[in-house]
Amino acid sequence: MKRQVLSLERVREELAPFIAVEINLARDATYARRYRIEGAPTFLLLDAAGRVKDARVGPVSADEFIRFLQGTSASSRSPGSESGSPGSAR
Repeated sequence: MKRQVLSLERVREELAPFIAVEINLARDATYARRYRIEGAPTFLLLDAAGRVKDARVGPVSADEFIRFLQGTSASSRSPGSESGSPGSAR
């Protein structure tokens, strides 16, 4: 994901308004527990209070990731939806 999607200029431009944080869940499981993350990669959009506004689990194309950032991803799920927590099979 890093080299194939996140490094692309058009993706970096869409990420510019966000604060991007990468967490190694093998070293720090605190966030995995807090946000119920079960798989990687997992992308969460949080509000200023730390509440999950949208989530996407699993590898995605650059176009899918940009749609997720723009809030138009049909394949993203909100936590608590019938498909499970943000960390389930994303």
